[in-house]
Amino acid sequence: MDHQITYDLLNELWTNLVTNSLVEEEQDVMFTWLQESTQSQAELNVNIQDLQKFYIEKISILEDEDITSSGFSCFESLFCIINEKQGKLQKLKIEKKKKIYHVNYQGFNDSDNEDEKYEYIN
Repeated sequence: MDHQITYDLLNELWTNLVTNSLVEEEQDVMFTWLQESTQSQAELNVNIQDLQKFYIEKISILEDEDITSSGFSCFESLFCIINEKQGKLQKLKIEKKKKIYHVNYQGFNDSDNEDEKYEYIN
């Protein structure tokens, strides 16, 4: 049996875990749950209008200095999922390419070092 997550339920969770939190970790529970729910294969069972209202009224007004890395990841995930559902963003899969940088040690006194190559993934 699927249960619909409503704005009211999200708002109640927000009040208990973020607004009334005693420690930062309590807030991170909410942020992590929202982020993981929106990024998982199984979609969060919430009406897009309720999610957008929640995002606008709660997430988007967080102060920069108060937001944790979990909070920012949640902000980013919700922003993307809302805009993707509304057809404003499209998710693309991009293969990361390796760049090879050539490093030489000319100018150093250590004559045993030869040129080396390092791979960096961007």
